[in-house]
Parts: sequence; C-alpha cells; structure tokens
Amino acid sequence: MLSFPNVYLHLFNGDYISFPNWFTENILANCFLLDIPKLSPSIIIDQDKKDDYCDGTSGVASEKLNLELASFRCDPAYLAALRLFHNANTDVILMDPASPPNTILISNIRISVLVIAENKETAIIKITATRFFSPEQPLDYVICMGSDMGIGIISGTVYDVNGTTPLPGVTVSTNFGTHNDITDSFGRYNLALDGGTLPSPITYTLLLTKTGKTFPTGQTVQLVKQNEVKRNFSALT
Repeated sequence: MLSFPNVYLHLFNGDYISFPNWFTENILANCFLLDIPKLSPSIIIDQDKKDDYCDGTSGVASEKLNLELASFRCDPAYLAALRLFHNANTDVILMDPASPPNTILISNIRISVLVIAENKETAIIKITATRFFSPEQPLDYVICMGSDMGIGIISGTVYDVNGTTPLPGVTVSTNFGTHNDITDSFGRYNLALDGGTLPSPITYTLLLTKTGKTFPTGQTVQLVKQNEVKRNFSALT
C-alpha cells in the first residue's frame, strides 16, 4: 500500500490536470496542503448503477470513485480554510516525492469535510470525497497515476521576526525558472521544481520578498531529484 506524505487540494476550475503539465505549471503553488500525518488513503472504484437491456443483458450505467483521506484534529482557523472545499468540486493530488516517486491525481471530485466534534479551541474532522462518472468517460479524466524522475520539492514555513508567528503573503522564488509560491495564512510555501537534465543534486538559491519585510539573502538548498527538502525561514525585520 502506498503512503502519501503530501496531500494537496485544488479547486476544480474546468481544466483537467494531467501528466506531465501538473508540475511544469507549478500547480502546487495554488493548492491547499493538508497538514496531516503520513497516511494511506482509501481509493475505491465501484459500479454505482446498472442498466437492464431489452435483450436480457445488463450493463454499467455509472461508476463511483470513493476517496477517504483522513480523520484528524485541527484548530478553528484551519477548519475555516478547509470549509472552502466542502461540497466543492476539487482536484486532489496525492504525492510521495521519495524514491520511487508516486503521484495520484483525482480530478473534479466532490469533497466532504465532516466535523465530528468541535469547540472554541479545536475540532476533529473527517475528509472524504466521491465522484460519479460514466463508464464511457476515459478513466484518466477521473484518476491517473504517474511519476516524473526530474521532480523535487522545496517546502517549509516562513515566520515573522520572533521565529514563531507564521508570516503570510511572502513570495518565495528560486534562481532557476519562473516557479514561485506565496505563503498561505499558515506561512507555508511549496515549490515543485523540475530539474530537467541538470545533474542531481541541484543547488537552488531561494529569494523571499514581502513589502515592509527583509529576509536573509543567499539562502541555498541542495535538492536531490525525487526528494523533498523542508526549509523554514524567519524575517530579519
């Protein structure tokens, strides 16, 4: 069974994500990263409805994909961010950048965020998803699996001067290509980088910018293809 340390949610906008352009377009920069432990999601495709034909035979009228992601505890701010995906058609990206790299994309699936228990300080939630589709529809428009030997990920959290308060709205970019990301409300960024034909490991220089803030310069990260490096930063002023 595959385990996926990184689970991303991306609101479906009518454009189907497919290999290999999901990383070259830096789709992850516009995704919500689920802050959950390493998990093995349950993915089940089953016949949902059958049709009986006049000649006595029967066929599959529709199929159903069920996805069960996780049950976990979170704070009210995190729950508020997740509620944006409740009952919304969403692309789900399950990715393990370890060797061998494994990625599953599930497109245009309806997410359910179920609150099991909640108080002023914390909530216990369960995330599931369901999609119905016609058997005539190409399956790779629903779910596809693949890998890319050139991909690597740099991710982490940017903090304010005190080193503990997450800092949103910081642009994080590298000296290679045009990929960049802006930290979310939790100060987190994710850069999915295509190393192409460059020899591994690749040394990236990270640049952090935000109006009214200064950050350390010349910050380098060595990234081995098919791997993920976590790197946190704090503002200087």
